[in-house]
Amino acid sequence: PPELRLDDAGLRKQLAQGSTDHNKLFAYPAQSNMSGVQHSLEWIDVAHENGWDVLLDAAAFVPTNRLDLSVHGNPETGSAVLLAVLDNLGKGASGAAVQNLNIMLGVDEGAGL
Repeated sequence: PPELRLDDAGLRKQLAQGSTDHNKLFAYPAQSNMSGVQHSLEWIDVAHENGWDVLLDAAAFVPTNRLDLSVHGNPETGSAVLLAVLDNLGKGASGAAVQNLNIMLGVDEGAGL
């Protein structure tokens, strides 16, 4: 539906506004969870041109489960372990947000997914 699409003029105006004396973060969904419309990635350049850092929810463009990678080193032995954790509890940022909140609250991380 058109009412769920980006208002180009309004977004451009919002990105042009704001103070230059502090950091600005533009959290941008690559696809609407409501309408399924994929938004143009050109807005990332517009945000950068106006001094914004961009956090892109690109789950719609990369249909995969979340994979967390971490390296744990042992300075005594000089060895390291690469740990890969596949998050298949929920797709996209909303599932990750629920999982992270559950971890912060100390409850089962799969609760509510």
